[in-house]
Amino acid sequence: PAAAALLRTSREALLGRPAASFVAARAHEAWHAELDALAESAAPRRFRAVLVDGRGDEIELDLQATRAGTRDRVVALLVGRVPL
Repeated sequence: PAAAALLRTSREALLGRPAASFVAARAHEAWHAELDALAESAAPRRFRAVLVDGRGDEIELDLQATRAGTRDRVVALLVGRVPL
C-alpha cells in the first residue's frame, strides 16, 4: 500500500511490474549501475533514485538495496524514503 500511494497508482498496477519501469529515463544508467554493483557484492547499497509516478511526475527517493537470491537468480530488496 505504501509504494502504491507514493507512486500514485493502484496496488494491482504494481503487481508483476519491474521496479525499473518506474525509473525516470534520465536516471536509467545510474539505476542499472547501482544494481550491477549490488549483483557483484553482498554488501547493501545506498543511493538516490529518480522515479516517475502514475501521473508522470518525478520523485526522488533515497534507497537501500539488499541482495537476496540463489546462485541462479539475484533479486534486490529495495527500501526507500523521501529525502528530508
